[in-house]
Amino acid sequence: MRANLFRRVIFLMMLSAFVLSCRHEVSIENAADSPFRETVQKYIDRQVPSTDEEAKTIALVEASLDYTSIRLYTITANEDLLIADVPGYELEQGERLKALFFIQDREIIRSSLVSLTNQHEDNNVILSLVKAPFKLAGYTGKISCYTIYGSILFYNVVADGKLVTSGVLQAKRDGKRSSGRTQMCIDWYLITTYRYANGSSSTSEQYIKTTCDGDCQSARMAGIQCDGGAGSGGGSYSIVLPATGNDGDTYTVTEPNGKTTTWTFVGASHSWTISLIVLPEVVVQSEYATYSFLSSEGPALDGSLVVGPDNFLYVYDAWSATWQGSLPYEVGGPASRIPNRPAYLRCFNASQGATLTIYIDQPVPGHDDASSGLSNVGHAWISITQGGITRTFGYYPDGVAVPYSPENESVLGNDSNHVFDVSVQIQITASEFSQILNYVLNMPATYDLNTMNCVNFVVESCGAAGIALPQHPGTWRGGGGLNPGRFGQDMRNFDIPNKTETRDNDGGTAVADSGNCPS
Repeated sequence: MRANLFRRVIFLMMLSAFVLSCRHEVSIENAADSPFRETVQKYIDRQVPSTDEEAKTIALVEASLDYTSIRLYTITANEDLLIADVPGYELEQGERLKALFFIQDREIIRSSLVSLTNQHEDNNVILSLVKAPFKLAGYTGKISCYTIYGSILFYNVVADGKLVTSGVLQAKRDGKRSSGRTQMCIDWYLITTYRYANGSSSTSEQYIKTTCDGDCQSARMAGIQCDGGAGSGGGSYSIVLPATGNDGDTYTVTEPNGKTTTWTFVGASHSWTISLIVLPEVVVQSEYATYSFLSSEGPALDGSLVVGPDNFLYVYDAWSATWQGSLPYEVGGPASRIPNRPAYLRCFNASQGATLTIYIDQPVPGHDDASSGLSNVGHAWISITQGGITRTFGYYPDGVAVPYSPENESVLGNDSNHVFDVSVQIQITASEFSQILNYVLNMPATYDLNTMNCVNFVVESCGAAGIALPQHPGTWRGGGGLNPGRFGQDMRNFDIPNKTETRDNDGGTAVADSGNCPS
């Protein structure tokens, strides 16, 4: 009996590793005849608990699992999620318990338990958290994630969609002698952060357990079975990428320890390049030698930024207790700088009207995404035509602006023949033209990725003439502000007050500079 219990276990995993959106749901009405009962039970049979308490917990979970409640969701092209109710068993009084099983190549490779105090649309709440960061307007309740053995990994208390309290498992290491060698032991604490209405916060800690290198527990905390069971590996998990793809295609794999990696196919080099890495905090804590650059004393603050040795920008998401790393949202200088603005614009007559064209190159044409692929963040700029004179230009950093170093000296760039997705052309009066010219000649000296970028320049130059344009900020990893993706979507249908627009939503190439005047 005991041997059987020790074999029937579900593999440790945490919900925070799973970052992509669901695509469809299937209800399994006849669970007894469905393949999922057999799939789940085979998965349980492959596992081996390390303590009597773990064996007892997993046996209770398995006995309580309601197969008729199973729902199947596709979360990536190569990963499915099963969510099942676990009625009659509570990890915390009054909370509803769910079991999550993640499938790759028709095999369950990881799992976790999730409990919720707010039971309305609880699968939708779980899927919202899976997307990371958690977004569910108006939600109030507590959401907790556990290993399948009932050990807490992290929890959130949410009030009307706002995170008010969060707890996450943290490690404190201590070298101890055992059997003639030094073992690295880890004391695990649940660190809770309380957030107050005035913006301040405080923390508390609760001791959970101690694990050491030789007892397999440290690996299991990160979701790895070091005894060779399913989902084992400790870094030996084999990943085989598709042989080819189309430019911009993505491929995502989540390893048994919870590390999720997304590759993007680059058509020019005909190769897959890593574009996103998601690391659960428990993995960072367990695999200190690999991720020491992300480790710190106490819990990381929501939105903390760290540049890794791989030059990825890692941002901490307290909602899902994960570090999310990617190439930083980066804006570089122009291909052709305009060093002398007065000389560049001297051919215009400020006492006459002109034609103003606003151009937007969106990262993803027709969508409000702030970026696409590995480095495309788009651009916004303007051109002015008066008589036979045309000048096409935009606002840039003189060097490189990134979220962890967003400021740079500004420079005007020549955007002749720049490809665009949206353009809007209007006629401006002499007074309006004079105000726009004055703004450009005296443009802000400091480029700021978040608050004074190319879109801010277009909006503010027009605003100086009383021409109001839409201003709807978006977000990117490690920052946020006006951006060409959202601005382009707004301008596709925006009616500029008191102006007649000539609009091009099909895209093309911006007009080039033309015309000269006597020196």
